[in-house]
Amino acid sequence: MKRRSSVWETDRSWEGKWVRWRSVQLDGGGGRSRVTPRRHPPRRGGAGGGGETLAWGDEIQKYLFGNLRRSLTIEADNLARYVYCSTQHIFFISSVHLFSNLSLQYHFIFQLQLMDILLHLANMIVTSDICKYIIRIS
Repeated sequence: MKRRSSVWETDRSWEGKWVRWRSVQLDGGGGRSRVTPRRHPPRRGGAGGGGETLAWGDEIQKYLFGNLRRSLTIEADNLARYVYCSTQHIFFISSVHLFSNLSLQYHFIFQLQLMDILLHLANMIVTSDICKYIIRIS
């Protein structure tokens, strides 16, 4: 799988900040992918480096729950991808459903190394099958 050029490699001003992807567009002809980010509201608790992403989960949970109340099937673009930009890693937060329950219950944080995988998932519908796929590749 060929690695795509990404905004994270060209614009380091986002490094160490939370951003929300408003849209992700893949070019099927092998061209550049276009990502339109929107900055996430500043989190409480002051600045911090990598390695504390799990601790941030509770901090942003209320914000996520307030924006992610949807039906069982959620379009990835509406879901909005929250990513933490660091030099070497992208921390991907995805809202998923329990397979046996229709309600939105948990948020999982995955560390994804490949931008291709993240862009691919951003164009898929989030269902239980996709959740299994996300868990497998993470």
